[in-house]
Amino acid sequence: MADIQKYLEEFHEKIKLANADENQILRDKRDIILNKLESKICTDAAYYSTFNQGSYAMGTGITPIDGEFDIDVGIKFDLSKDNYPDPVVVKKWVYEALKDHTNNVVMKRPCVTVTYLENGVPSFHVDLAIYSAENADGKLYLAKGKLNSSEDNKEWEVSEPLKLIEEIKNKFEDTNDRAQFKRVLRSTQRSNAIYRATQKQEFYHRLYRTSKWRDSHCHILWVDKRAENMLAGCYSGHQYVYSFAN
Repeated sequence: MADIQKYLEEFHEKIKLANADENQILRDKRDIILNKLESKICTDAAYYSTFNQGSYAMGTGITPIDGEFDIDVGIKFDLSKDNYPDPVVVKKWVYEALKDHTNNVVMKRPCVTVTYLENGVPSFHVDLAIYSAENADGKLYLAKGKLNSSEDNKEWEVSEPLKLIEEIKNKFEDTNDRAQFKRVLRSTQRSNAIYRATQKQEFYHRLYRTSKWRDSHCHILWVDKRAENMLAGCYSGHQYVYSFAN
């Protein structure tokens, strides 16, 4: 019988984010952005505190297949969602303070994203998730909506990232079990990333096969270095996933 654990550990070593320099760069970008937010946020904004969330906070980060590293930051405003029925109003406090920080600052539905470019290609981004922290039920609520979202696409959604972080960190007392748990989490993240990348590539290829689009835009396929990197990562990742899954 094949030693599946061996392949899992090899795959994990390949994908885990463990480079100290990469982690330091992420921390530096985060700190620069948070300092900018503190100095530029409008005087009408409620008091807030920040925390790390996502894979960085849980120690389950992976190297990105497209070369774009990211870190997630939570911003807890001391306010009740009931006093701000439009969550975009609160998100705009953050967006307006940071919109000129780089050439690529976007208010996405779940967060505000600040992207850093290197040679015209995204290399790092920081996702800032905005929360309402002073609610009658004691829960955190995530602000969801874009600048021009309709009322139907704006909402405060219950979200407990801090509880999730603690649950993941304390899931197992045994050191070996905890290490295995993180291997599985990282492998699942990479599998999801591969799926998203292959879906994007399939979209590119379907678009390319459309003759009218191909005639006027075919050169885009060959200069999109990120797309090439994605494909290389997908093929490599699939080989490893197949090895330990079969």
